[in-house]
Amino acid sequence: MMDDPWFTTYRGRGKLQITPRNAAGWIATAVMVLLTTGVMLGTVPLVATQPVLIILPMLATMTILFVFIRFAMARSETINIDEIAEEIRARRARGGK
Repeated sequence: MMDDPWFTTYRGRGKLQITPRNAAGWIATAVMVLLTTGVMLGTVPLVATQPVLIILPMLATMTILFVFIRFAMARSETINIDEIAEEIRARRARGGK
């Protein structure tokens, strides 16, 4: 377990949600947004002349997002919603609240 995770990752029910937890997490998220925005805005003049060139910035954006997700998951505390729901069901089955 990390001393101070940057993100909280919620997993379960077929979903994955990564939420910034502190200043470092928010800064990392802002950097990711600026990178992806910069890639897309920087290619607008090229795509206006050659629409097929949209493939390269799309691949770059997908790569940035993939790397960010892996980075964020490595620096996060994970909460498994399915496990929590199972514990609640088991407690109710035993007669607890």
